[in-house]
Formats: sequence, structure tokens, C-alpha cells
Amino acid sequence: MSHSMNMISDITPLKENWKIKVKIIRIWEKPDYYNKTEIKAIEMVLVDEKVFFWSKIQAIIKKSLTDKFKNLMKEGSSRIIANFGVESNLGKHRPTIHTYRINFFYKTIVKECGDDALSLHGLELVSFDKILQNEIDDTILVDVIGEVTGIGDMVDKSTTNIPIWFLPLEIEDMNNKTLKCALWGKYAQQMVAYKQDESHDGRVVVVIQFAQIKVFKGEVSILNSLFATKILVNEDIPEMNEFKKSIADGDCHSSRLTHLSSQSSHSISDEFLVLSERIQLDEICKQNKECSCVVLASIISIETETKWYYNSCKLCNKKVDYEGGEKFWCSKYDSHVKSAPPRYKVTVTVEDDNGYGTFIIFDREIFQILQISAVDLKNKSHKYNLEQDWDKYTVLKISDDEQLIKQFMEVNPIIEEHDVEVVSSNESIKTPPEKEIVKELCP
Repeated sequence: MSHSMNMISDITPLKENWKIKVKIIRIWEKPDYYNKTEIKAIEMVLVDEKVFFWSKIQAIIKKSLTDKFKNLMKEGSSRIIANFGVESNLGKHRPTIHTYRINFFYKTIVKECGDDALSLHGLELVSFDKILQNEIDDTILVDVIGEVTGIGDMVDKSTTNIPIWFLPLEIEDMNNKTLKCALWGKYAQQMVAYKQDESHDGRVVVVIQFAQIKVFKGEVSILNSLFATKILVNEDIPEMNEFKKSIADGDCHSSRLTHLSSQSSHSISDEFLVLSERIQLDEICKQNKECSCVVLASIISIETETKWYYNSCKLCNKKVDYEGGEKFWCSKYDSHVKSAPPRYKVTVTVEDDNGYGTFIIFDREIFQILQISAVDLKNKSHKYNLEQDWDKYTVLKISDDEQLIKQFMEVNPIIEEHDVEVVSSNESIKTPPEKEIVKELCP
């Protein structure tokens, strides 16, 4: 870089006549609060050749100057910018850690420069550990990378006729730490569109750039910001290629994606101990209305006469019909799908002190026990019971956590000590062990 150029990290309001050579790594239009069709400002994030936290700075072009500069500022392009103002970088969720931001003036000079040496994305990836342990300033937007291991249904949270799309995600880093994510609006639609595209197969690795950290009731998660966030999915960039190589088993060709339930935002302890009624197995068949309840029982056998999985639509996760060749039919979307990954559907017999019962456990809960996806294993609802008089019951949530079971027994005095043997999956599962489950699923 020429000696006539200044570095972003040096920029302060204490002098004028700054001149910088930068890459525009993110740009967005900020609409007017009262008239969404009008542009209030154009904002962007710039990076210079150093690529570290203080080498990125936010810049703003206010409404009166947007027509003058908007065609000059393109995301991914390199520019020389001079004669601009410097002001304090305020705001609750800022895309850079820099104390200041650039303010374009009418006299500001912008020149094109084809410098490909400048970083295209300017990523500064933050570890999940630091986020989960609240070591990061939550007023600063962060960059994260991880494998998508869980995805829920996209739902409309709007109370008006204008949809507000919401999509829950779980991503996992190379150290098997999991971070919950919430995507809204166009970002939710982007992920669903990627998942729906049948040309995309295998593991899904994402970079969420300029993500907002959220702490609610002690639980840390991330979500997209209103405008600044950028999502990269399975892009051919150094950061993603390096991440894929670091994945524990090195296999990026089989998906580990599981479906996230959208049933409740309550903690698992509350769902088992407070919010659901505890009943005995012999009481279930006496229920005459739809309900969710909790039973404490031991799995004594797994049904092997029927398939332990079903082929599913990648978009809605519902069962698809096989039509021969490589064609599957999704009745929900009334269309063919080329790819129909298997998802768990395991029928088990359970026993408590009062009787026996048959339950069906689906993908998320089986994955929780086995820690292996149905895809990988294959390659190496109560309302229905009432209507169909069917005595096999859907499992909505399962836990073999020793401490939770002990708490459950304490708050349910009708349970005797001899009801079940308490064995945690943190040790070795005895009823039945994981190896035996796998053995029964794959005879």
C-alpha cells in the first residue's frame, strides 16, 4: 500500500484529509422509518489490507447524498476514498469494534481500484466458547462458522398480512459445541431455499457474518441483525474449506441435519417436571382427549419387523412416496423430489411398574440417544391415537438424564423406588445400551 494511504485503525476525528484503500465487504440500504419505500441512508463495512478487528470501519452515506454515490459503491469492490468526515460510532448493535465511523460529504472522493489482494469478506471468526461464556461484547456484531446440525420449520410470526418469517437453527463448531440461531425474514428464506434445492446434498456449513448475540434468561444464542448480516452457505472460500477439513470424521458428503421441534420454548426441566402431567402407562389408553403427558419407563424392546426410518422431503421433513427410479412424491407440496433422506421412526416397547406401552420415537430424539444421523446409520401424535384408536404413542421429548429423573421422582410421589433403574447416557446406557440399539436397528 502506498505511503500516501492511511490505515483504518489510525482513523480518528483529530485530523482531516484521510485517504484509505479499502474493500467494501458489506453494503445495505436503510429504509426511512415512516416510508419504507424511501432510502434514509446507505451503510457499509470497509476493510483494509490488515484484516483484524480495528481494520474494519462502518461508513454511512446520508439521504441527501445517496444518488451521488450509490452507483460507485458496490459490495465486493475495492475503492480509494478520501475527504470524508469521521464521527463517533454509536448504536446498540454495531458491525465493527471501531470507535468511529466514516461519514461521506459532498466533497468526498471515491475512485475505483482493482486491488484483489484486499480480503473479499474480511471475516473475523469468533469461537463458540467465547460467545457461550459471555466473553464477547454483545453490542458488537460477530462472525461465526459452523455446521448446521438442526433446522426447524419456517413459520410466519406476523400478526398482520405482511409475513415475518422465522427459522430456528442449531450450528456446531469443530469442537462439537452447539450454538442456537434464529433467522428472520430474508435470511430465513435464504436458508430454506438452499435446503429446498435438490442439487445441494451433504453437510451444510454456514458463515453468519455480522450476527447479533442475544442473552435471554441466561441462555446465549445468535440471530441476524436487521440489515447488516450476511450468510454464506457451503461457499468455496478458505475459511469454509479449512472448517470442512477439520470436521471430526472428515466426511462432508453425508448430512447430519436433524429437525428441530417448534413445540415450545420452555426448558426441558420445565417440560418434564412442571408443565406436563405425569401418568402411568396403564392410564394412557383411558385418555379421551388429546394431551401431552410424561411417563417414566424403561425401553425393553425395539420393533424390528417394520422399518426404523422413513424417506422424507428435505423441505418439510414429512414422509414421501417412492415412485420408482430416483423419484419421490411429497404430498404436502404436491410435487416430485429427487432427494429423500432417511429420518428415524423407531417403535419401542416400554415398561413401568403398572404395565406396558408402545411408543414411536422420531428423528430428533433418536439422534439425541445414538449421536448418529439416520443417513449415516443407513449407509455404513397423540391426536392420531384418538381418531384411529391406535395404541402406539408418539414421543415428543425424551430424556435419560440421571439428575432430571431423580428430580422427576421427587416431584411425583406416586413413583416408587422400584419403578425403573436410573441410568444416565452420560455413563453407559443399560436399558438397552446404544450398541444394542444400533444392532437391533441394523440386524
